[in-house]
Amino acid sequence: MTGKTDSRLDYLFFFGRPFSPLYGALMSLRSMLYRRGIITRHGLEAPVISVGNLVLGGTGKTPLVHYIAAYLRQLGRKPAVLSRGYKGTAANRINIVSNPTDILLDAAEAGDEPRLLAEKLPGIPVITGKDRFAAGRFAIDSFAVDTVILDDGFQHIALKQDLDLVLFSTGKGFGNGRVLPGGDLREPLAALKRADAFVITGIAGSPPDNDAGFIHFLKDTYPEKPVFNGVYRAADAYFRLHGHPTAV
Repeated sequence: MTGKTDSRLDYLFFFGRPFSPLYGALMSLRSMLYRRGIITRHGLEAPVISVGNLVLGGTGKTPLVHYIAAYLRQLGRKPAVLSRGYKGTAANRINIVSNPTDILLDAAEAGDEPRLLAEKLPGIPVITGKDRFAAGRFAIDSFAVDTVILDDGFQHIALKQDLDLVLFSTGKGFGNGRVLPGGDLREPLAALKRADAFVITGIAGSPPDNDAGFIHFLKDTYPEKPVFNGVYRAADAYFRLHGHPTAV
């Protein structure tokens, strides 16, 4: 149920391991404060779909965000994509990467992934900013969107989410099983209770033994949460989800 890390991360995790319990405790406390309403969570008038992960590294969030946004548009919905804009230089509270007619920011300003989504989703607003509630309110008020998609939104619990999808990369699972800075986990495993469903990306056909074991673990631990396999198709940029309602 664990995967390998590169040597640089192994080096970092070795020295960060003593601090993992403290960081994990702080993240658990933060989650508890939101859950009990001590820290206020804000809701939007439109449904909010979050695509995120628990483990460091790429898990295929951007392709899934693209798939969901394009599918919603096919259904006649008017979605917007909200991203923090990681590595982008645009530092305003709300940064419009694209509106329904134009792309307004380049990759350096927006960040690579928001710019890519803007190019692949013409007509769908893409907005970056640390405050996803403010960005969502802006999207609803300015572009009359009726659905909000959070790219990398699992840890952004300040905004209420109607559907919380957590992605895992094939072969990696929980990484080394420890919380930052001693491991791959952004939060303790208990955070997965917030998820509505899991997506294992990069699996085509029957999963290999290590992935099958990981899927079994998720199903046994969270039997009420569905687990899907995500398949990439580069030829037509199509991302298909296969549900597995029973054990693999």
